[in-house]
Amino acid sequence: MNRLGLSSSSATAPRSRANVITPPALSNNRAPLAGSVDNAGDDSAITIRVKDQTGEETMYKIKKSTTFDKIMHAYAMRKGVEAKSLRFYLDGEHIGPNNTCAELELEDEDQVDVILAQVGC
Repeated sequence: MNRLGLSSSSATAPRSRANVITPPALSNNRAPLAGSVDNAGDDSAITIRVKDQTGEETMYKIKKSTTFDKIMHAYAMRKGVEAKSLRFYLDGEHIGPNNTCAELELEDEDQVDVILAQVGC
């Protein structure tokens, strides 16, 4: 036994994968957000590309019934900015937080543009 009262075999044994806890934000078993549209049979996953002003692309694999609110918040967290400071566009048209990929008729590998809103005097 060591000074912590553990035998040497348990103190150096590698942790099993079963002991790892997935944070709720990364869990795949999340309940849908309020206001999300559930189109039965239209939940196939697609990959969308979110491209910023510098040309950097971020890919998201999502269901067609997912609201853009989730994408907007995930992108904002990744970039370290507030979601309300970002504007998302599809072919020059503004995308609202309650829009879904199905409503916008997005297909696999479609591109969404994002810009950082400028606030002036």
